[in-house]
Amino acid sequence: MSGQQSPQIGKRASGRVRLFLPARLVCGRNVRRVMLCDLSLEGAMIMAPDLLAEDYVSLRWCGFEARGSISWSDGQTGGIHFDEQLSWDTVLSTRGEQDERGYSARAAELYVAGGSGPVINI
Repeated sequence: MSGQQSPQIGKRASGRVRLFLPARLVCGRNVRRVMLCDLSLEGAMIMAPDLLAEDYVSLRWCGFEARGSISWSDGQTGGIHFDEQLSWDTVLSTRGEQDERGYSARAAELYVAGGSGPVINI
């Protein structure tokens, strides 16, 4: 090897859209309220405490659904790697929902915690 790294090492394969949107995470028979924090063609970052890496899940948001595995978790947030790549239309439509709904970080925290606050419909 010549000492040069592959251009993909340390870089994401596609860009991400930053969000604060409510979502549902389905793992087996359990359904959890989570907040979708960012989204790309290949995966998503969600706000959800106590995720287990390698769990197989289904993420549902704004009329969309994607299946995949939890790839990492830090105790408060986690990453999902999707089985099948999303379309750019799905990512951009999700961004449009964010713009219309305009959720704040505080609303996200209340939603995930199950507390009272603004009504969030998904």
